[in-house]
Parts: sequence; C-alpha cells; structure tokens
Amino acid sequence: MVILISVLRMGRPFYCIGSFSPCAMIHIYVDASWKKPGLAGFGWIAFGPEGNSIYEGYLCGRAESPLQAEALGVKEAIAWARQEGFLHIEISSDCLSLLTQWMGNQTMHHLIKGILQDISLISSAFHCLCFSYVRRDCNSKAHALAKKAMSLF
Repeated sequence: MVILISVLRMGRPFYCIGSFSPCAMIHIYVDASWKKPGLAGFGWIAFGPEGNSIYEGYLCGRAESPLQAEALGVKEAIAWARQEGFLHIEISSDCLSLLTQWMGNQTMHHLIKGILQDISLISSAFHCLCFSYVRRDCNSKAHALAKKAMSLF
C-alpha cells in the first residue's frame, strides 16, 4: 500500500511515500557545498533506528547551481541507501526550496527536474521514503562532509 503524506511535522515540512514505519527508519542527513564554476561536494551521514551513526559518505561532482548540488546530494544518498538494501529511509536536508519543489508546492526548476525524476525512480526500491526539512544548524555534520568532498578537487 502506497501512502503519500505531505504535512508539517514539528513545524517542519515532511513528505513521505510508502508505508511509514518510524521504528525501522534509517535517517540520512544530506548537504551539498557549491563553488563556482560548477564544482560541488555532497555529504551525508546515516543513523540507524536506534540513533547510532552507521555511515558517513561524501563525494565530489559538478553542479550548475547550489539547488542542483543539493538535489544531486540527495540523489547520491538515496542511491547509497538502495545499494545498502535499506527499505525505510528518511532524508533530511536544509534546502527548503528542494523539498517544496519535490512536493509540487513550487514550480520545478529546470536544473533539477531530471534529478527529481531520477530520485522518484530510485524511490520505488523502498517501502518508505520520507523527506524532511531541517535547519542548517541541525545539519552541520553533513555540511562538514560536503565541504570535505570539495577538498577532493
């Protein structure tokens, strides 16, 4: 059964596809760092259902804008989770614009339309995929990993 939830959770936008099961959720914080001329770093940190850190990942790539970098970072984190075989994930990002565009509350920017379509295809591998907004100060570990990725250039 597929359920689409689009609500405010604790005052934050929250978007969920699938059968919501918080007890089995892997929580992944994602961030990106962008630098002209189109260089980007992506970082994510995953926490298990008990709240313990289970993985930290980062890599570098190319992006035309900070928004596109954030979308690519989310795509990389979701692809990692699928590869690891997780079935219930929550992705948290400090990019509110990305969340509202994915939820369809804002016109989708042409630079991220294809990336969001890719994310939707990847998401079919999960029983539940949730996306939530977090303030930047709550996303500092993922931000540090994205900055670390930038040092790879």
